[in-house]
Order: sequence, then C-alpha cells, then structure tokens
Amino acid sequence: MRKKDFEKRYLIFGTGKKYAAFRSKISSSNVVAFLDNDLEKEHTELDGKMVYNPLRIPEKLQYNAVLIMSIYYSEMKKQLRDIGIEEKSIYSYFQLGELESETISERDRRIIEIWKGSNKRFLLIQHSGGEGGAPIALANLASVLKKKYSVLVTFPTEGDTVDVYKKNGIPYICNLQTNCDTEVFREIIAAADLILVNSIINNNVIELLHRSNRLFYIWLHEHPISYDRSDCELLRRCIDQNVKVLAVSKRAINIFFSYVKETHYKLLPLAIQKFANIDHYRKSVTVPKIVVIGGISSVKGQDILLDALDKVNGSYKLKLIGGI
Repeated sequence: MRKKDFEKRYLIFGTGKKYAAFRSKISSSNVVAFLDNDLEKEHTELDGKMVYNPLRIPEKLQYNAVLIMSIYYSEMKKQLRDIGIEEKSIYSYFQLGELESETISERDRRIIEIWKGSNKRFLLIQHSGGEGGAPIALANLASVLKKKYSVLVTFPTEGDTVDVYKKNGIPYICNLQTNCDTEVFREIIAAADLILVNSIINNNVIELLHRSNRLFYIWLHEHPISYDRSDCELLRRCIDQNVKVLAVSKRAINIFFSYVKETHYKLLPLAIQKFANIDHYRKSVTVPKIVVIGGISSVKGQDILLDALDKVNGSYKLKLIGGI
C-alpha cells in the first residue's frame, strides 16, 4: 500500500483530453510541471507551469511522482521506466485520489446509504462516462436489472452517458474511481450482491476486486487497444480465481484470450432469440435494418461499412449509435 501522506510534488504526463476532464480536481500547488511527447508543446506553459519533453526533464525539478493523464497508460509508463523513473512513483489518472485529497459529497453519501440499505444490490463499474457503444449498452442493461436489483453505477468522470441514467432514474456516482482504494469504495464493493465491470483498463479497480476475492463479471470488448492498457497478468489471475466474462461476440473472447493466455473459460450463449414462425418473421421485415453501436472513429470501421453498403443492391436502413 502506498503512503498517501507524503508531500505531493508531481509531474503530469499528458496535456490533452484526460487532463482537461480532471483539471478541476487537481491542485496547481502540487504540480511541478507537465510532460508531453508533442515537440511543439515543449517549453510552452500550461496553467502557469512549464511543459517538457519526457526525454529532457530538467534535473533541477523536485518531484516524487508522475501522474499519467492519458488512455495510453501502458506505453507512457514504459517510456517513464525506460528513462529511469521507478514504477512505484508512476500513477494513472485512476489513482488521482492518492495524490489529491478527495471528498465524497453529501449527495453521493445519501445515494450510497440508500443503496446499501436495499435487499439486492447491483454495482456497475463503468470505464468512462463517454457516449461509446459499451457504456450505452450497459446503461440499458442496468435499466433492465433495476426491476430486480437496486442499481448503483460508478464513473471515473462525468460524461454524456449519465443522461441515460438520469432518464431512467438510476443513481450514479462520478469521480469515486479515481481513488478506488478508499474505505468508501471498499464498503461499496463489500455490499454489492452482483458486480459488473466495464473497466479493465482501471487496473486499480480490478486489483481491489481480486484482492477482496469478490466474484465479479467483466464486460469484454473487441478492441485490442483495451488490453494494451491493461495488466493482463492480473486479468489472468482473476479468470483463474474470481471473475467471469461476458462478451459482445466470439471475436471479443478470442481477442481477450490472445492477451490473457494459459487460462480456461467456458463460453455461455447469451440472449439467443428464437422465432416460432420464422416465415412470418421474414415477411414482416420488408427493409433490412442495420444498427451499429459504438463511437464514430477510425478504429471501429464505420467507414468500411459505408463503403461496403455502397455495393449492396436493394434498400436498407442504417442507424449509427454513438458519439463522435
């Protein structure tokens, strides 16, 4: 366990969207300087502090930690280790609460107490508040599960998806995951009857669940980049001990186990729909409908789909669900 009472003097590695998202939770007096690989930002100023290239950190800087504010945590962590920074001094943005004092609002405390007082408690740990396909799909899943469970959702930061929970009357808490190894978060973990994690890149949450020996479910994705940012050895240990996997496809399973090797699993078919009168069903569908769930980006291939559909004869309806 890291000591949380040392004098906080740290560098922030990354000056983009993640820093902007957490900016209000960072005390400027604790920040010594910024690091960024963008050469155009070197020797510029951000929020009154200098920006340096990681390969040219001035020796005069006095700091005891580096906080990585980027989704490319694994690559940036390796870069820091290669220049001689000790691993124990490297933090991810999910660990911001270990460097900054974090308080739980009265609103959040009331939500937690009401949730803990219910009979059946479902905890959904989301990886972001973004408008991607997985957060939205799991928001809809939570809406279904609230018929049987009292649902609580945690986010690292607030985002567009919280509107889905507001609309469906499902309580959520933001920012708690940035200091997951706290008494409050441990109490939430202990109280939950069912835990679903859509946050494998939050290694701190996974480690806490593994250390607590709590059974939990992981929602798998089809993008290898998620595992490049994850502690795959930790995930392998979880699979062998206290985790079950839910996947959007067999491809997601295959990608997962190309990273998490030497372990065993059982694939369970989920949500298989059967039609008693398939001929009637075929007649009722006059125009094929194609629905794609996921943020619009080059890695998700919506451009390839559109190119392919240009070659299709006949009518169809296409619906893209996800933010840009």
